[in-house]
Amino acid sequence: MQTKPEATRPQPRIASLFFLVMAVLAWLVLLYCLTVSASRFRGIFKDLLGDRALPILTELFLKIPAAVSIILVTAVCGSLLLMEKRIADKKQTMFINLSAFFVAGIITALVICSFFMPLMTTISALSK
Repeated sequence: MQTKPEATRPQPRIASLFFLVMAVLAWLVLLYCLTVSASRFRGIFKDLLGDRALPILTELFLKIPAAVSIILVTAVCGSLLLMEKRIADKKQTMFINLSAFFVAGIITALVICSFFMPLMTTISALSK
């Protein structure tokens, strides 16, 4: 049975850094959605929906202040970077970075869905 040469084995450090970069980018996209996009959507929703109330999930994400979003994303990204530097076992940090990436993806999907719910409400109201 042959073993892989040392050069072709997966490198946990490189994989961990890849997921760290992806997690930080995902959290920055989430920050953009919660700060820049959310402020623009409130005016659009006011025009589209008129008197009707926004869906609960949309209202929840629009009520989050930009400062809270910035603090949250900064804390998560900072802790990921600090953890990457301090923990020697890169397999462990790779798992944590991957988890942070998936959590950011799920929250970003919720934010995007919450922004499209009023649009779907408007379309369904217009089709009746």
